[in-house]
Amino acid sequence: MGAEFVHHLREAVSIVVPTAIGNALEYLPVVFAVAIVGRQPSSGAAGAARVAAELDALTLARAYLNIVAIAPGFGAITALRTLCPQAIGAGRPRQCALALQRATLACCAVLLPVAPLLYWSDVLLLRAGQPAQVVALARPYCLRLLPSFFGIVLMSAVQRVFQAHGLNGANMAIAAAVCAVAPLLQWALVHWTGLGFLGAAWAAGGYKCSTCFCKSPCFATSATATCFARFPSVFSSTMTACASTCG
Repeated sequence: MGAEFVHHLREAVSIVVPTAIGNALEYLPVVFAVAIVGRQPSSGAAGAARVAAELDALTLARAYLNIVAIAPGFGAITALRTLCPQAIGAGRPRQCALALQRATLACCAVLLPVAPLLYWSDVLLLRAGQPAQVVALARPYCLRLLPSFFGIVLMSAVQRVFQAHGLNGANMAIAAAVCAVAPLLQWALVHWTGLGFLGAAWAAGGYKCSTCFCKSPCFATSATATCFARFPSVFSSTMTACASTCG
């Protein structure tokens, strides 16, 4: 009985610890963004007020994106928590690819109501009683966070597949690598390109989407490659959905 308990405890720890660390590393760059934007050069009271307003706008835009976009996006992929482990348990790993494909298309569908909410975020935020100066800065930041919507939601979707296949250590290692690179990208776009605080929004899309691409080799090099034998259909279906959305 004791040996069985220790065995199950080790299994739980092997899942919980790398998953918790990986999740923390995936969202830590948001803290870096606040610190880097706050370190912008400012001269006098006017410069300090500008940086303070940009920090307020960054925080407001992030909160708005989480409410109107990220939360519905996570809802669209939540079924993967159940479908992927069930597919592995039933000995049908190909069903993971099918579930991920459907989750990707659901993510694109969520964009239909999300895009106008981001475009007219200034109207909604003003009606919510937010300061006009901060709202004027938050709207362009919200629009530039749109690429990170796909990066965050699809990164989480692929993470569900990793967890089903027991690739928790690989997920943590990739999150650590991206987390290490993220502040360099943020600093470069904020301080070196002249984009200012908007560079932090562009950087978010870059490092979030890069997490998904970094996880792709694991599908080809691990024993789970057969699960994604028909995975190119995910991208063709996604492009079709995006084209129909733009049309």
